[in-house]
Amino acid sequence: MCRWRSVLNYLAGPVYGDGSLYYYRRNNEYFIHVYDQDQEFLQRVGVEVSKALKVRYTIIKPSKNANYYRLQFTSKKIYSYVAKLVKEKPQRLTKNFIRGIIDAEGTVYADKKGRVAFELGIANQRLAIKISNWLEKRGIRATCTLHKDRRPHRRTIAKVRVRGWENVDKMFKLVKPMHPKLVVKFENLKMKHSRARPATPP
Repeated sequence: MCRWRSVLNYLAGPVYGDGSLYYYRRNNEYFIHVYDQDQEFLQRVGVEVSKALKVRYTIIKPSKNANYYRLQFTSKKIYSYVAKLVKEKPQRLTKNFIRGIIDAEGTVYADKKGRVAFELGIANQRLAIKISNWLEKRGIRATCTLHKDRRPHRRTIAKVRVRGWENVDKMFKLVKPMHPKLVVKFENLKMKHSRARPATPP
């Protein structure tokens, strides 16, 4: 796959997961937005898209009290392509789209017993099942469960989970997420896990 297609497949992931597409008819302007608390991550996404597609981007904090940043592109071409991918890719998955979804909605953690797990929570249950099956086909054990939120106006969330150090490590090497909340966190967890393991006797 050529570079610009790969980048747009990836961009469709965070736009689908935690972004927006907006057309301002009055001025005939097209906006592609990705939201995240990590400015460094948005900067990296912006640079990747800018290099591949020769477009400019901006990153702003919407308000003084906001705890997140917004990455913005104003390109009709990117808007049209990403809008198409957001509809198509949940039906026909690609690794780059999954990578984008994981960066936007994924988390990695270790429980009190030191067991590690990756978790992806999304509202689209069919997409969650597809991602789980996609991982399984590549030798990565994954489960998909539904979780009802009893609070008013809340949707049922589907969670894809990958458990175990070897299993999660295999997933990271395959998908190659780039969000620091995943990459840095997992590396730190691995270091702690390595130090906590008893030494092998000579």
